Amino acid sequence: MNRTLVIVPITTQAESITWPSFKKNVLDILKADLALCIQVPQDYDFTNPYWQFAKYKWTTPKYEEWNSLLDEVQGIELQKLKKETKPDWRKLFAIAGNWLGAAHDGEKKREGSGVILMYFRWLLRQYLVADGLLEKYDRFVITRSDFFWQCPHPPLELLNPDQIWLGDAESWGGLSDRHTVLSRQNIEAYLGIGDAMLTDSDALLAEMSSRNDWNIEQFIAHSLSRMGLSDRVTYFPYAMYLVRDKDAGPTWSPGDWNEELGYFIKYPNEFKSAQSLAKIVQDVSDWQHLFAKSDDYLFNALVLNEQGNALAVDGEKYTPVDPATLGGWYRDALLIDRLGSKGVLYQGQSKYGEHIRQQIAEVEIIEGLNGVFALKVLDQERYYGIDEEGKLLAVDDPAYHFRFANRYLIA
Repeated sequence: MNRTLVIVPITTQAESITWPSFKKNVLDILKADLALCIQVPQDYDFTNPYWQFAKYKWTTPKYEEWNSLLDEVQGIELQKLKKETKPDWRKLFAIAGNWLGAAHDGEKKREGSGVILMYFRWLLRQYLVADGLLEKYDRFVITRSDFFWQCPHPPLELLNPDQIWLGDAESWGGLSDRHTVLSRQNIEAYLGIGDAMLTDSDALLAEMSSRNDWNIEQFIAHSLSRMGLSDRVTYFPYAMYLVRDKDAGPTWSPGDWNEELGYFIKYPNEFKSAQSLAKIVQDVSDWQHLFAKSDDYLFNALVLNEQGNALAVDGEKYTPVDPATLGGWYRDALLIDRLGSKGVLYQGQSKYGEHIRQQIAEVEIIEGLNGVFALKVLDQERYYGIDEEGKLLAVDDPAYHFRFANRYLIA
């Protein structure tokens, strides 16, 4: 019996583009069942492969008004808690941003879909509990149908079930909701990211009032923090990218048309990252190498100097810093992908919510003594080094040595 349940919430889209890669690289790799917890508009195409293949189908009409649904959910949750006082969750409209996207603040409907996301996570929790699926399945993967899977999904036996696993793509200052790997021990808490908004809104308002204009990613991060789950969040490389069919309707991010592929790529940097990973993870077994304590398989790894300092980007210069001081997951630093003796150097550039990798050069990696490496310009007798001013240069002498820090090691 399958012990993993893959869940697509809210909607299915781009089905004809993504289904083959989703079936091969997610459902088959994970030996998983599929569940849909979605809105079904009147013109929904029930012949699409996601619907046809799904073992569980939980549906709602397509809603246009969300405030009354939140009132209904609030009543259910307060009754569970045996609370007689009903908090005024509408006070939270004082906090601007798309974290309350799709709700009506009294003047207009907020942009975005934050409330829709919270509602469908809540609804999903109700179905999982009511149908006894928390006892039937060990692992749960919440994802989207508009992902094109460039590589196989990481095997779940490599992903610690005590942790909440996210793809390390765009975070927008918080935590992405696009793809999450959970387990029986943490899924109920995770799906309750919107509970405090309805049951503890006064406290939430006080916590969030220190700044304005929250997005849904920041709200997810805050919710997990107040539940004590922040230290459980970890990441694996993005093996997929979001797409849009040419006939699809309006969307938050329309994307760029790719003539060769015949569809829109919603986030070009996400696409480039998945393409780069596909050169390293060509088979599901390659994930074991990428997560191992070996420098032969590296993706988005930090390049360190011989003393073990990261090389942080500072304009056109690289400044040696303690890797721990670089902060979050996305780093402005010298990075490398590696497969055996070949690699690609990148300059990492962090923008708000987006991580850009600017390719510098392909290199040959020559191992030295005591875990250091020389980086040779491919097909040339020249080697990379950092001069006294902090500039990356190609020189004749292979005197400069580097180390690497794999960010995806599994303890």
